[in-house]
Amino acid sequence: MTGRDLPGQGLTGQGATAPLSFAQEGCWHLSRLLPDDTSYNIRAGLRLRGELDVEALRRALADRIARQEILRTTYHESDGGAPVQVVGGLPATVLLELDLGDVPPDCRESEAMRLVLAEVDRPIDLTAGPVHRTVLVRLSPSEHLLVQVSHHIAVDWLSSIVADWELGTLYAAHAAGRTAELPPLRAQYRHYAERERAHAGGPAMRRGLGYWRTKLAGAPGGPRVCPGYRDPAAAVLEAAMVKFPLPTDAMRRLIALARAERTTPFVVTLATWAATLFRHTGQDDMVLVSDVSTRANSQFEGLIGMFVNAIALRVQTDGGLSFRQLVARVRRTVMESVMHAVPFQRIVEESHSGRDWGWDWKHLNHLGFVVHPYGTESSRRAGPDWGLELRWLSVPVARSHVELNMHLVTTLGGDWWGHLTYRPRTMPAAAAARLAGGYATLVAEASQEPDAPLARLACEA
Repeated sequence: MTGRDLPGQGLTGQGATAPLSFAQEGCWHLSRLLPDDTSYNIRAGLRLRGELDVEALRRALADRIARQEILRTTYHESDGGAPVQVVGGLPATVLLELDLGDVPPDCRESEAMRLVLAEVDRPIDLTAGPVHRTVLVRLSPSEHLLVQVSHHIAVDWLSSIVADWELGTLYAAHAAGRTAELPPLRAQYRHYAERERAHAGGPAMRRGLGYWRTKLAGAPGGPRVCPGYRDPAAAVLEAAMVKFPLPTDAMRRLIALARAERTTPFVVTLATWAATLFRHTGQDDMVLVSDVSTRANSQFEGLIGMFVNAIALRVQTDGGLSFRQLVARVRRTVMESVMHAVPFQRIVEESHSGRDWGWDWKHLNHLGFVVHPYGTESSRRAGPDWGLELRWLSVPVARSHVELNMHLVTTLGGDWWGHLTYRPRTMPAAAAARLAGGYATLVAEASQEPDAPLARLACEA
């Protein structure tokens, strides 16, 4: 049975067109420049143990694609040259099944991961689609790997949590032979894109662009942890990741400091990252890019889509500042950046307009910092009961547009983990591990002595 043979929950919007949101437009332009790039392939994996009802899973996937138009949307260039999104029907295949029953048992795990990595690193054609695909690898009758790959143009981090909840709810219902009860959607992502475009012009946009022109004037390139290092064997966008725990007691103290300074965990952990980079490189002026959610309207709750905007955070520091003083400085920077936020794509467009901005927008591809309130592992543990044992499957990152990117992930139990993504072409693995360890050390030091000068805080693993 193919995806088109499955009933789904009823297709909406098929054939509807809409402009792209600004965030989507950035993805579109990059895909045109680098059609085979997979940096924006968002991956999510589960290890399933128990008696899996494959037909129920296939029907659940079809229902979710039918419900969320963005998962069956493709992207095209209009007659006037502007990109548009077009809602389609169900894809021919909603679930690709790979059976490793003929592979020797002691080789199945390695072969499964090879197949998973190949699927994650397979380009997504935004025009031909689909922009979302799911692969089920059968290791044995009672063990499967479920891997979902989506282009960032269709999903963001919070969308993956929405998607997990919907899939779990739909699967449990189909496996039990009942109808799933999901709240009706009040809109679709194309409505969000239309609304964003309708409110994009005017004096507020001009004021915002004026702020960023001044704020980023003279901004330097990103700090080089390993200046002069270059691995010619590594591909330009090839990436690797260091995953490391942050000390629990130190994170509790750091969050208590955030409360005392009337700010957020994002601000204090960003200040720690900036201090770590300063101590490791000596650069006291840097621009970091982070994502902020644009799901402000309750109308768009429950939707899958790219509800994010990148903001630039210019942080300036020196060794004489105390950590507490740096937190206050970063707090002001974050508040100003959010208050003057404009679609990041507009900043890129303006920098290409011929006007002299005094900086190169490519610098913004160097440093990233993101805090995810709950990791996907936690959301799955707290999600609907599949009737199976579910474990998060760690799928290594393959490529990255950002040269050095720190993701912090929290769990429902209060644990914090760092995911440092780097490019082996510009940083050896040992240096990345030292930087990650230095961050964890500085978390502990700063949380114990927030009034000590940054120059005195230990930052070596």
